[in-house]
Amino acid sequence: MAFAGATTGPNNLPATVVCADVPARYAYLTTRIAGLHAVRHLEASPMIRRIKGPGPLPAPPRGVLRRTS
Repeated sequence: MAFAGATTGPNNLPATVVCADVPARYAYLTTRIAGLHAVRHLEASPMIRRIKGPGPLPAPPRGVLRRTS
């Protein structure tokens, strides 16, 4: 489990799971998650590619030196 969070609404627990391949993902969802008695509904979608990510570090304000380790 790479990430889990709580929200309100019909889908109240989003999670990110990193699996080795599609069969591993299927096994995880149909055994570990499906075995939880509190889980009544499950929706899963694969992340094909990441569109947005961290950008470059913004430049410091004028006159402020950036620390380098």
